[in-house]
Amino acid sequence: VWKSSNEKAAVVDVNGNIRAVAVGKADITVSAKGSAATAKLSVDVVVPATDIALTGVKSTVFAGEKFTLKAQVSPTTATYKNAVFKTSNAKVASVSSTGVVTGVGAGECTVTVSSQCGRASKSFNLTVKQKATGIKLSKTALALEAGESATLTAEVLCEEYRKLNHLYYGEDIVVDDEIAMEWARIPHFYYNY
Repeated sequence: VWKSSNEKAAVVDVNGNIRAVAVGKADITVSAKGSAATAKLSVDVVVPATDIALTGVKSTVFAGEKFTLKAQVSPTTATYKNAVFKTSNAKVASVSSTGVVTGVGAGECTVTVSSQCGRASKSFNLTVKQKATGIKLSKTALALEAGESATLTAEVLCEEYRKLNHLYYGEDIVVDDEIAMEWARIPHFYYNY
C-alpha cells in the first residue's frame, strides 16, 4: 500500500508512481498487507534553477593570484540558491566552495559553476601563467664614451615569448629561435606609455 504524507506536495498511485504537485516535502511510504514491513522515501518538490549569472570571471592569471567569482542563481524563487564551484584540473587552479579561484601552476583548465540542483551551469576557460623568477641581462657592466651607444637584451623576455608561442601554437608548429626576438617589434613590451 502506497501513501503520501503530504498530497499537496506529491501524490503516489497504487503502482508507486510519484507525481509532484507543488513546492513542498512529502514522505512516500509503502507497506505490505498483513505485515509490519515498511519503506519510506523523502520527496522534495522544488523550483529548479534555470540559469546562473557569473561576475568576476578572468581568463588569465598568474600562479598564486586569486580572484572571486560571484554567482546569481535564477529565478529568484529557486528553492536552492547556492552555487557549486569545480575545476577540471586542480594542478592548474583551485576553487573554494565560496568561489575563490587560485592559480596553482602553469596550464589551462575549465572552471564550472553549477546550481545546487544541478539543472543550470556556466563554464569558462582559465589560463594560468608562471611568473618570471628573474631577469638576466645580456651584459652586467658596460663602459661607454660620450656619444657611443649599446643595446642590452632582456633574455627573459626572449625565453618567455618563445614559450608563449610554443604554448599557443602547440606541437604542430616548429618554434625556431628567431621567433624569441619577435617581442621587440611590439612596443607595449618595452615602452613606458
